Amino acid sequence: MGCGHGGALSGPVGEYILFTIAAQLTTLPVILLQFERLSNIALLANPLILPVQPLVMGTGGLALLSGVLFQPMRQLVAWFA
Repeated sequence: MGCGHGGALSGPVGEYILFTIAAQLTTLPVILLQFERLSNIALLANPLILPVQPLVMGTGGLALLSGVLFQPMRQLVAWFA
């Protein structure tokens, strides 16, 4: 008999994957209506980018703020994003 655990997709990684797939399936009708096409790698690419997304968004925001304060610095910081 089973030990009663949640299955193969448990823990933080399983949550990332399940939430990402749920969001993709929920927005699928809008994507198809607006773009009239569906990416054949989106289901794979989105869960892979999710763990680094906060870092990418943070460095992008930092590039924006640094560009407001000192224009030449924007490009340098944007390279990290």
